[in-house]
Amino acid sequence: MKILLNGKSIDIEGEVSLIELLERNAINPDHVVVALNMTCIPKENLAAQTVRENDEIEALSPMFGG
Repeated sequence: MKILLNGKSIDIEGEVSLIELLERNAINPDHVVVALNMTCIPKENLAAQTVRENDEIEALSPMFGG
């Protein structure tokens, strides 16, 4: 199935949780906030939330500075 991860189209096979998707793409789930179709997903729900065809996932890292 095709999804968008951080604006890039990727193909994935089978049922995948958000946490599996992040780990497969070398994204540390402890260091990002995840939005699924423009809705923030709490960290405790990443393992239970599965990815579906045409989902848009953004993994956003906080930026610090001044």
